[in-house]
Amino acid sequence: MDMIPGSVTYFWLTPTRTGTFQVLCAELCGQGHPLMHGVVVVDTEQDYLAWLGQQQTFAQLSAPQQSGSANQPPGKIMASNLGVAADSK
Repeated sequence: MDMIPGSVTYFWLTPTRTGTFQVLCAELCGQGHPLMHGVVVVDTEQDYLAWLGQQQTFAQLSAPQQSGSANQPPGKIMASNLGVAADSK
């Protein structure tokens, strides 16, 4: 598989057994070659679906975090989060 900086590549396979496997780059491709490695985890479909059900969606991960009370102005919430005193006027 070719790895080109800045591009997304895909690799498909049909696993024949479950487990955790080390993966290494198969080509001598430059200065960072020794660092091109990773891990692939192959689970049963049931275990994968259980894991998937525990993951947050993109919408959940990118939702703004609220702190403070709903009746507190946004500026005071920001000041509180930053640990600074907000003007009480």
